[in-house]
Amino acid sequence: MSESEQSSLYFKRSLESVVDFLRSNGVPPNEIRQIVEDRLGLPAVVSGPAPSVRKARASNDIDTVYAEVLHRWHREPKLLDESANPRGIRLFGKSPSVESLVRSERPDASPRKIAASMRKAGLVLRRGRGQYFPASRIATVSMLSPMIIEHVSKSLARFLDTVLANTSSSRNLPTLIERYTHIPDLPRSELAKFREFSQSHGTSFLAEVDDWLEARRVKRKPNRSKRGLAAGIHVFAYVEQEKRQR
Repeated sequence: MSESEQSSLYFKRSLESVVDFLRSNGVPPNEIRQIVEDRLGLPAVVSGPAPSVRKARASNDIDTVYAEVLHRWHREPKLLDESANPRGIRLFGKSPSVESLVRSERPDASPRKIAASMRKAGLVLRRGRGQYFPASRIATVSMLSPMIIEHVSKSLARFLDTVLANTSSSRNLPTLIERYTHIPDLPRSELAKFREFSQSHGTSFLAEVDDWLEARRVKRKPNRSKRGLAAGIHVFAYVEQEKRQR
């Protein structure tokens, strides 16, 4: 098989995976077909998205806004109590509120709508009279939602971008990390331990990366918009046999 044929096969399998994901979550075939046809009707991107597209993509990464809000809520002194725990704030309105936190992170987004979606997803909980607290420091959503679907699609796009950047002969740049570990025969008796081990070590690793990235974010100044590059690491575990038996 030639390199061109192999690349086509990889992209075909990627598209098949996305279609399977949509179908398994109840998206009708005619809607999937319309999505594909709409995308095929757009102009081809050769040298990367135009500035307006990049700006729109950055401002619409709702899957990361949740994490940014929770992160600030756990770190900013004015949002912490005497024990350094997040204190209660309003859901909507002026600072301090969840809506104002969203606005400070993404002023061009829809802060009120995002704050409401955080409550609906169980990321913020109401305790007392109009006081909301973060459910946890990490944004974990246990139900399928538009945010989760967006997160999955962008994760796949980011993964493909990394693979393409690492394998492009036209770019003389250091590669990004793209590794995985895999065995074909994990005993079922070890599944619970694998879940615990991967959760613990993965969380610790991401916490270190998060601290490193946060310390290097672009410093925003009043009346000055300065953008950097979106960067991060995505870690996930998988158990293929368990998935097939659903």
